[in-house]
Amino acid sequence: MRKCIHFAAARTRDNPDAGPLRRRPLHPQATPRPIRPSHPLKPNPPPPDCATTMGHLSTHVLDTAHGRPAAGMHVTLQKLQGDGQAVTVKRLALNHDGRADGPLLDATEMATGRWRLLFEVAPYFRQLGVQLPEPPFIDTVQLDFGIADAAGHYHVPLLVSPYSYSTYRGS
Repeated sequence: MRKCIHFAAARTRDNPDAGPLRRRPLHPQATPRPIRPSHPLKPNPPPPDCATTMGHLSTHVLDTAHGRPAAGMHVTLQKLQGDGQAVTVKRLALNHDGRADGPLLDATEMATGRWRLLFEVAPYFRQLGVQLPEPPFIDTVQLDFGIADAAGHYHVPLLVSPYSYSTYRGS
């Protein structure tokens, strides 16, 4: 498991180049504000997105028929066993931005192997009042994918309408 620790050397008279980089002042006579140095051996607090640099799984769904995020769509994450059985790990509804409120798998839950995401497309579009045939052309989108590196970031976006969908490994 990787750790996310950030060290910074203190900027001093003897070491003027240490510490964070500064942008060049906009005006040649402008004086930059002093930077409060960190302790040379004390780790700085991790940036807010430190967790995103460690392994995790995320998704994002865009409703291409309406040109907006698929807020409220239900998604199920399953782990595929060696015997082909699927074990449900998580079930959730996407937020206003078409994303889960947190990672589907965080760094402690990430594991190599075969996984499945089930996106309930037809119920989402019916909830919006879209008239779909019975049976609908696309009911549930099933995406089977593999995680080869448990320390990696796996993002699985879905672009969907009642009659088509596409996906890719995002960043």
